[in-house]
Amino acid sequence: MNPLDSAETIDGLRVWRAADGQSWLFLPAVPEPMLGGDGRPQVSLIAAGETGFLSVGARLAASDERVAGVARQLAARAP
Repeated sequence: MNPLDSAETIDGLRVWRAADGQSWLFLPAVPEPMLGGDGRPQVSLIAAGETGFLSVGARLAASDERVAGVARQLAARAP
């Protein structure tokens, strides 16, 4: 069984119980763009003759605040 089959989305994070039954695991539901120092998404295009290479930066990460908020919601469910 895929553990993600039982996952639910809370505040943009996919969360599911770990195999130990005590811990929670998470992944962001969607990737976010990687941002450069100027706050713009990291995208680059390299021209190479008649072809080109497009690079788009993305990340699967969550802020500490978001993780803490989801943890509080999960803890409130505990019996």
